Amino acid sequence: MSDGVEFCNSCDTLVEYKNTDEGVQPYCKECDCYLDENGNRVAKEYDLESNGKEYDVPFYLRDRIYINGHYIAKNYRDDPYSLSIIQFKKLNVEKIEKFIEVFNNWFSRQEVSGSYLLCKVPPHEPQDRNSWFSDTSLDKMIKQLAKSNRRIRDGSDVLIRTKEIERLSMSGKRETSVHAESIAVDGDVTSEKIILLDDILTSGNSLIVCKRKLLEAGALIVHCFVLGRTKWENK
Repeated sequence: MSDGVEFCNSCDTLVEYKNTDEGVQPYCKECDCYLDENGNRVAKEYDLESNGKEYDVPFYLRDRIYINGHYIAKNYRDDPYSLSIIQFKKLNVEKIEKFIEVFNNWFSRQEVSGSYLLCKVPPHEPQDRNSWFSDTSLDKMIKQLAKSNRRIRDGSDVLIRTKEIERLSMSGKRETSVHAESIAVDGDVTSEKIILLDDILTSGNSLIVCKRKLLEAGALIVHCFVLGRTKWENK
């Protein structure tokens, strides 16, 4: 590949080459996109609507993320949307159905073809996948979407937590290294187009680790869909 592009024009990162349906193409891991023969970013048919810059998320996620609203951490009870996220996390059926509708409305706006594997950021402790009692609200959302939307496939078990980590609400550490050591890809995601779900994004570290692991496991593209971006006070 000595005659091909070596660096991404957007971030000057050394590119790698990936096998795609269109042949071997240069790819920038930092920007998470394919490049043309001049090192410029290429828009693909699976580029989904993004608002990452608006919500000030980490650069690595910015061009592949949709955030539906803010989660007001300090006084969530006084903010209807923030409260609805907490109720969703507590398995409130009405709120699960509400966010399924939110996802479907967003997904229906995207001018893309084919199906997507819908995955989630795993909870802080390993799940018993043989028991529906261990299902989180994101599990239930994914499974219902996979049943009702023919373009969505159930990937709720693809990312797993291999060991328990301390809850963030209990002052647990959430550096990328903590997630990298406790999250694994369980299944074949080669050439898959993936949408990765999370309920609340604060630092973005768990989302970053999950996305990187999916790409390293062979996923073609990973988009992220988040219910709420943490905002500490409603100002």
